[in-house]
Amino acid sequence: MSSFNSKAWQNFNQSFYWLAYLLLLKTNKKNVFRDKKKMLYFNWGLIWDALSPLILIIGLSILVSAGIRGRAFQLEYIVFLFMYWFAFTQIVSSMVNLKIDESIVSKRFMAPWFIFLVSFFLNLSMLFIRFLIVYIFMIFMGFILQPFHLLSTMILLSFFALFYGVIVSTILHGNSFLQDMHGYLMQGLFFTSSIIIPITRMPESIREVLVFNPLVHIMEWTKSPTSGISYSYIDIGYFLNFFFVLLIIFPIFLYLKNNLCLSKQ
Repeated sequence: MSSFNSKAWQNFNQSFYWLAYLLLLKTNKKNVFRDKKKMLYFNWGLIWDALSPLILIIGLSILVSAGIRGRAFQLEYIVFLFMYWFAFTQIVSSMVNLKIDESIVSKRFMAPWFIFLVSFFLNLSMLFIRFLIVYIFMIFMGFILQPFHLLSTMILLSFFALFYGVIVSTILHGNSFLQDMHGYLMQGLFFTSSIIIPITRMPESIREVLVFNPLVHIMEWTKSPTSGISYSYIDIGYFLNFFFVLLIIFPIFLYLKNNLCLSKQ
């Protein structure tokens, strides 16, 4: 039994490794691995692809924290919120727009659901690398950060993006028009999720509508330990309720998405 488990684990690791290679090769072309004499060689272009979003994230964060909009934000959280939002959209987009290659799923131990999960963990790994770089640099610069809230938000938002992305991908499966329209919805969420335009500065009539967005609550929850300000209408429990509902129904939609992908093969 132990030898069987060991072999199964070895097959799983090998499948995960090669699928990660194929996905990276597909998305990053020549900037990932090179296969020569059955060996994989690392290309530093992958590091650039993983870290290049930091240039835009840090630039936006400095502009916003400097008060370009009339009132400054604190760099201790705004740089992380931008980072998380870019990762959130990237994960959701990868779930909604991921095309399943027939040559991949035809291989042993490969399945569409497995491809979705590997794609997610690749994005999560890159996000974690960016987080560590920014966190260590800001600590070195003397910023006082809130590791519990920052890490919790990163993990919760990432998995929320996975659940939401797979569910939307299943509902919109095969409909390119609705998938494109969903991209515009994601852009709208950026301006209504209390990141660059805080809900606390909105008129009460607008705020009463925006608080139905669960992302608003986790974004404001992340800011509160740094700003020292909390609001009665911000409740992290509201976000967690959505999170656990999506967690419960996520396996069902992943199963349905898997069958939809296989039916196209």
